[in-house]
This record gives sequence, structure tokens and C-alpha cells, in this order.
Amino acid sequence: MSADRTTDDYRAALEAAGWGTTFRITFHPHGREWVAVAVRGGRDVERRAASPGAAWRAVYEQAFEGVPG
Repeated sequence: MSADRTTDDYRAALEAAGWGTTFRITFHPHGREWVAVAVRGGRDVERRAASPGAAWRAVYEQAFEGVPG
């Protein structure tokens, strides 16, 4: 996937590959944090970031490319 992919592109690719996805926003005194989660076959990948796009990109990379994150 190229860097021009959208948040929806990352999530759709995960879902097309059989990953279940969830997303939430947590609020802290210092600001918001986006949390993206993908689950498949007992494996789960959760990443937190300052934006939804960064959170989904990190989950995608960990799930498909094994990039530590």
C-alpha cells in the first residue's frame, strides 16, 4: 500500500483479509488518542496514535508486514 492510502483503505484491506476491526478514541488530560484494533484467529494487533490514519496504518503494517510498532 502506498503512502496515499486513506484510513478507510487500511481498514478495508484488513477486513478483506478476514481481520475483525474496532476503533475507539480515548480522552486524556493531554488530548485525544486514537486506538485501532484488528483481530484474526486469536491474534490481535492494537495500535494507538495521535490520528486515526496513523493508528490504522500501524495496525496494517504490523498485521501484514510484521513491522514492529
